[in-house]
Amino acid sequence: MSLYVREAGPASAPTIVLLHGGGVSGWMWDPQVEDLRQDYHLLVPDLPEHGRSKVEPRFSLQAAAECVADLIRAQARGGRATVVGLSLGGQTVVRLLTVAPDVVDHAVMSGTLVQRLPGRALLRPAIALNMPLLKWDWLVRYQARRA
Repeated sequence: MSLYVREAGPASAPTIVLLHGGGVSGWMWDPQVEDLRQDYHLLVPDLPEHGRSKVEPRFSLQAAAECVADLIRAQARGGRATVVGLSLGGQTVVRLLTVAPDVVDHAVMSGTLVQRLPGRALLRPAIALNMPLLKWDWLVRYQARRA
């Protein structure tokens, strides 16, 4: 499985991988890419079922983490990177740290669950109800700007 990846900055600089939250894609990191591109090599993938990677198979944290590990091995300086994840991207970082800790120099996560969620049986139906809304890019962008 391959992901759409936006790359910026000099390949000889330290690599930072930016992983987006659920329902959005790599575009959410545009302001950070502009600020960091002079000093860092940036890899900004669209996770499976998001953005330009929507053609990929059904999303799973395991598959996403494996894709990110492959990306880092193939494109990061020295095969290692600092990995930053927000929400779903943060969950992907947690899984990445379990399946391929050798590719991670540093990890930064925000809005990430690391313990089981009480009442998680309700989570799947709630997500299923909201998934059709994620296909409306204008709504996702509007919500991202309002946050």
